[in-house]
Amino acid sequence: MASEVARHCARWTGELPPKSGSVILKSEIYNFHRLDLTRQAGFVVTVYDEDGLKLAATNPYSTPSEAFAEARKIVDNKIEGPRKK
Repeated sequence: MASEVARHCARWTGELPPKSGSVILKSEIYNFHRLDLTRQAGFVVTVYDEDGLKLAATNPYSTPSEAFAEARKIVDNKIEGPRKK
């Protein structure tokens, strides 16, 4: 069933759903980067480059506008995104 959902998602949007099982609430393009909003423990925006590679994700915020503002700062290099250990 999950692979069938992924296949339909890829056919209509050209993208696969997030692996975490969360639903993308909103997606926008900002400076050649895709920003996807999901709801987890709060609103989280994941930043992808033009090739679809995941670059960073924001911490959970209480409103979508706060999460998008933080993601735009990451894209503009005004702050560093979380680092992998």
